[in-house]
Amino acid sequence: PLRPTMLRSATFSRTTVARMAPSVRTSTIRVRASMRQVKVMDRRLSTYALQSSLPKLPVPPLAETLERYRDWCGTLLASDQERSALDEAVQEFGRPGGIGHELQAKLEERAANAPTSWLEDWWQAAYVEFRAPVPINVNYSFVFEKDAFVLPQHRMQTNRAARLVHAALQFKAGLDREELPPDMEGPKTPLCMCQYPYLFSATRIPGEKADTVAVNKASR
Repeated sequence: PLRPTMLRSATFSRTTVARMAPSVRTSTIRVRASMRQVKVMDRRLSTYALQSSLPKLPVPPLAETLERYRDWCGTLLASDQERSALDEAVQEFGRPGGIGHELQAKLEERAANAPTSWLEDWWQAAYVEFRAPVPINVNYSFVFEKDAFVLPQHRMQTNRAARLVHAALQFKAGLDREELPPDMEGPKTPLCMCQYPYLFSATRIPGEKADTVAVNKASR
């Protein structure tokens, strides 16, 4: 259902870490040091072994948010009059003591009290409250390439379907036993694994105003 592997965690490149505020940079470095320590203790990490060491999702500064908003809107505006109106609206929203700073303070308070991500609940709500048809507007699809290492006489749809089902069940068995290693960005930065339980034995139950996501953990 949900794709946001970044919702519960924030992963950063070395360049990004260098640009962070000292408090955020220290937290990130501490996480990486903790992860290296865990690796030394156990070379075969379980699927969720690093979840507790992931940093919380940070709140961007208001000025940065407004600048990114201005850049994004700029690609949609066709006239100088529209761009001028955008600049005025952004300046009014971000003026000292204005509504922008009030909302920023509330967002930072929400982030401080959130166990992992201040965005996760809102993202979930936006996903399950979306009323347009799911298969066309939300769900994704992909096409497999031809098997390069399979003999031509074995390239039948039934053979390939059987291999795909077998591989998927092997993956699910490893996930159920929590034997899948944590996803990593590069050799040292772990990514969040909290969405993996929704890959199997999960369904979206329709509702009038919002759907619900149910997972049968006993399913094998």
